[in-house]
Amino acid sequence: MSEQPSTRSGHGLWLSRAALGFVALAALMGWGASFVGLHAYGQDQMVGFSYWTAWLIPATFDGAAFGATLITYRASIYGRSAVRGRLLMWTFTAISSWINWIHQLTPEARIVAAGLPVAAVAVFDVVLAELRADFEERHGKRRLRLRPGLLVLRWLVDRDGTSGAFRRQVTDIPVSEIAGLGKQDETIRPAAIAPTPPKPEPVPAERAPAPPRPTQELPPQPAERRPEPEPAVREPVVRESVAHEPAVRDAEPPTEERGTAAAEPETTERDEAFDENRSEGTTSTEEHDERPNLSEQTLTLPPVPADPLSDEDKRTFARRDYRLSLEIGEPITGAQLGNRYGFSERWGRRQIAAVRVEMEQDEDARDLVAAH
Repeated sequence: MSEQPSTRSGHGLWLSRAALGFVALAALMGWGASFVGLHAYGQDQMVGFSYWTAWLIPATFDGAAFGATLITYRASIYGRSAVRGRLLMWTFTAISSWINWIHQLTPEARIVAAGLPVAAVAVFDVVLAELRADFEERHGKRRLRLRPGLLVLRWLVDRDGTSGAFRRQVTDIPVSEIAGLGKQDETIRPAAIAPTPPKPEPVPAERAPAPPRPTQELPPQPAERRPEPEPAVREPVVRESVAHEPAVRDAEPPTEERGTAAAEPETTERDEAFDENRSEGTTSTEEHDERPNLSEQTLTLPPVPADPLSDEDKRTFARRDYRLSLEIGEPITGAQLGNRYGFSERWGRRQIAAVRVEMEQDEDARDLVAAH
């Protein structure tokens, strides 16, 4: 049974890689055809360029467009703005398309030659978008995607609900991810805070006073335990009197024997009452000891660092806390996880979903290793 999902996932991965390979190959072919056109333009219509030096012209414009696509891909993966890279990519593509247009003679040839670099960049941009989507799914990220057809249909049916949902979706994006402020805090603050090792000390000091609650309710118990030496002293006195004076008991009337017999049950009843009180005291202390654990289950998780954290660090710590809660057997909810790091319940559910996806991928990898 475990081999079927692994084979299906293997086929799906193979097909996706093959599709991306074919699309990338088509983009490279478009750039290659544009290279030939720019080389012919430099060799025929530009003075001072030979057959070999004319290759510098396509290497400049088409190569710059290709490099801009790589810069765009790298910027989009690391969460930075890719506006500059896309602007440069389409600028050099437009220059290359214009050169191919003026180099040809007939209108049909001009259209085909001008469309070669545009097609290459457009197809390669699709490849970059797919790679970005795969990266976001692997790392638990989710970008705002618009579906115009469904959005218009939903807006026609319910305008207020659609506008409110769209507004919440936009405002749910942290400002640090839009402006890039979180990256600056990551690079500057750790260097200044590194020399101070005792970070987790203040947090346990604040939460440590919570467990002493049972000790505050236990002061009446020592008063109940004080009668401990009294029955221990009375018992040997009665027994010694019985051991040293057997003849007196034989000589005494039956009424006194009844009195001693009645005294012994009283001592036993006192002992039993003392044992019951003692057992009740221990059970009450156990209940008090258990109540803080039930009400403070979050204390089992590591404390949140007191220093300001970036959004990426908060996501990392939140996923770590959810994994620890699963190991403990008390999984934390999305609302608790969001309140723990100052976000909404929806944010906490996203982190939980990301952890589950990572766990499924780990299980698939283990199944593949076991199958081999």
